[in-house]
Amino acid sequence: MSDKTEKKGDDSLSDILGALENELFKAYSVPKTGSDHHIYLSESIEGSFRYVDLCHALRTKTAEDVVYIYLSCFGGDMYAGAAIISAIRDSKAQIITVVTAPTFSMGSTIALAGDNMIMKPNSFLMFHNYTATERGKGQELVDAVVHGDKWAKVFVENVAGKFLTKQEHKRIGEDKDVYVHWNDENLIDRYARHWPGIYKDFAKSLKE
Repeated sequence: MSDKTEKKGDDSLSDILGALENELFKAYSVPKTGSDHHIYLSESIEGSFRYVDLCHALRTKTAEDVVYIYLSCFGGDMYAGAAIISAIRDSKAQIITVVTAPTFSMGSTIALAGDNMIMKPNSFLMFHNYTATERGKGQELVDAVVHGDKWAKVFVENVAGKFLTKQEHKRIGEDKDVYVHWNDENLIDRYARHWPGIYKDFAKSLKE
């Protein structure tokens, strides 16, 4: 919110309006046949309400559209990330994520949600276990930890899937970081497992 903005009345409404003025993504469309749309996620992923326009835009694109989502961020809120990923999967457009620089945590998970992914030279993806804080009565805290942990593990497995190996998923569960670099010698194999329809034949041709 701008320093010049004076809060009046309902503070929560003022906060929301101020946040909407500072969107955490940029979207550009190139007017041509089979429109290309370019979205940049370079800030940390924050509250879901900040991505309503983005999610709506993704859901209303057509099968003739191609959407490029450029990622170079340090990650952020898992619930907001889940909302963006849901919109990506609902979209009829072809979604191509482009990792332009080192990308971490939720940013890396979003990178794997599209129909294809491009890793630019000198980029990498970093995956790690979630960080969380809870507040409430004793049993509420226990329930939140148990169910939150279950949700987070299923969420990561659902999105990251076979791109990461079983050993890497195990390492993440042990609170160890996993890095995948743009020149990873196993990158094509990862692509072939995660996007088999696109990469299976390509990976096979490289090994012949």
